[in-house]
Amino acid sequence: MWNDKQKTKNQIRIGEMHGDIVQGSTIVDNSVHYTVLQDPADAICELKGDPAALQKFMRNMDGSLEKSHALYPYYGVGIQEYEGENYLYSKALIPEAKERYPESVKGQFTITVPEGLSLDDYKRQSYISQTPIPIDKAVITKMLGDDPDPFQDGFQKEMSDAHFEIVPEPLPKPIECELGVSGWNDTYQLSYQIQPTDPAAHILHLVTEQIHEGFWSEIIFHPDTGEMNFSYKINCQTWREYRKFLEFEMAAVRGATMSIRVKKDDQELMSSVLEHPISGCSMKDLQNELDMIKAVMLVEAQYGVTFSVNEPFEKEDLEAIHFLAESIRGIPENCTWESFKMTARFQNQAASEDEFRKEGIDIQYRVLVDLTVQNVELKQIPIRVNLQNARLKDPDKAIADWKNAQLQEDKSIELEFVACSGNDKAIRIAEC
Repeated sequence: MWNDKQKTKNQIRIGEMHGDIVQGSTIVDNSVHYTVLQDPADAICELKGDPAALQKFMRNMDGSLEKSHALYPYYGVGIQEYEGENYLYSKALIPEAKERYPESVKGQFTITVPEGLSLDDYKRQSYISQTPIPIDKAVITKMLGDDPDPFQDGFQKEMSDAHFEIVPEPLPKPIECELGVSGWNDTYQLSYQIQPTDPAAHILHLVTEQIHEGFWSEIIFHPDTGEMNFSYKINCQTWREYRKFLEFEMAAVRGATMSIRVKKDDQELMSSVLEHPISGCSMKDLQNELDMIKAVMLVEAQYGVTFSVNEPFEKEDLEAIHFLAESIRGIPENCTWESFKMTARFQNQAASEDEFRKEGIDIQYRVLVDLTVQNVELKQIPIRVNLQNARLKDPDKAIADWKNAQLQEDKSIELEFVACSGNDKAIRIAEC
């Protein structure tokens, strides 16, 4: 697409120029009160003892020079210093001068076209590589309107050290594109900048202008073969960006088609079938990481907190996140238990000793828990627990404590339960 660009607008660039070609000036009084000598240098020597007369002489000489210009009263003759030497030059005397006789530069330039190339091919290569075309020889003339400036010496001296080259038109502005992979229901909205390349390589080189959604990519595409060299880097700032990138990685496997479409006209810029997955991780590892990220995002949304993408999770952090995420999904956590202590208060004496000797009972209770994940505090989280297949560890002691408590104002006693089989099932879930 870009190789067929037909625009030929070029600009000529020259090296640094020193001084001003045109300087401002003022018309002065032409009257004289001294003897005019044949040589101005002799006049200056004669008047060196009279500063006022010398100053008058110089003003009048300046006025005479101005009037001697062929384009007077628009332009006058001035004196310009350049690198220690004085040169006569054309100076505009009135604002209309540059409108009637505008300053410009006219020149003839010679370039050497490489063997086997036409001039158009040479210019096309210059555009693709963004390499200026050197000018071997330049014959330039300063113009005033349609005629050459009568005073060229200072200008030519300044131009003698100038370097000329033809600067190619800049490559197109960044292209707004969509990067997608077959089997992935999302896309990356990226701005790709075409890069200068070696014309002989016959490639299209694109680089993302800036990181977007934590993603940056570089693509080298070979139109002749359809081969695509794809490289990327990530700098995700949120778990949502990280999740999107993982889903992209999981879709960009061997045999998948990666494509770039231009958003403006919804046309495909390039596409290629991947010969290798872009990730070096196994699909199982990628899935585990994706599951973890989904859990983190659930907890963030439920409790209004934010966890850092750049700070690693400790093992205990991951266990807490997994438990909370499953609770949000309504899935209780299964675990085992061995013993449990509690304080019981009996409001009457209706309990019988047989109740203290029951086995296979379920114990349910609710507790408020404070959790800390990545130094982020989650306070007063209600957790409901169900301990299954329980019995009192020492029924006789519990019965004696119960009877004694009936005689006291505080009728509470300490009970210790154990799992009937020594290690039984328990269920817990955070209330959301």
